[in-house]
Amino acid sequence: MLEFALNPDRILKLIGAIEPGGAQMAKMVLGSENQLMTKLGLDVTGGKEMKIKFTLNPRIFMGFFGVRSVEGKFEEIPAQELKK
Repeated sequence: MLEFALNPDRILKLIGAIEPGGAQMAKMVLGSENQLMTKLGLDVTGGKEMKIKFTLNPRIFMGFFGVRSVEGKFEEIPAQELKK
């Protein structure tokens, strides 16, 4: 339904051409990989059950707050039946 993807290396080159000092800050936030990466995604599927999948690349927030690594475990939360 929605996907925000970018190539960090290409974005850094664009920022560096406009403002060389800004490229270093952008590198901390976006990374410097030369590949297309999904940074934000939202997928909604319907049918008998509605499923919503939200994808967020934590690298964006890590860069904003100066965090270098994240440890954690995510688990699926079972859906609850809606009452009318």
